[in-house]
Amino acid sequence: MSEFFIVADLIDVRCKVTEETNQVLEAMARAGESDKSEVIRKVLHEWALREINKANLVVRLTRREGMPKAVAGS
Repeated sequence: MSEFFIVADLIDVRCKVTEETNQVLEAMARAGESDKSEVIRKVLHEWALREINKANLVVRLTRREGMPKAVAGS
C-alpha cells in the first residue's frame, strides 16, 4: 500500500470483528505485504471518503432544490 498517513492525524480505535472478517483482513495484509492495521485503515478511510461524498451530494442537492432549512440542519 503506497498511501501514507501522518502519525499525528491517526486516532487509536479498537473493535472486535468476526472470525471471517479477521481472516479476510489477514489474507489482504499478506497479499499486499502490509499488516492488518494498514488494511483496516485503508478500508475505513476509503469508506469515510465515500460517506463524505454522499453527504456533500445531499447538501448540494437540497441547496439547489431550495431547501435551505435542510442544509442548515433545521
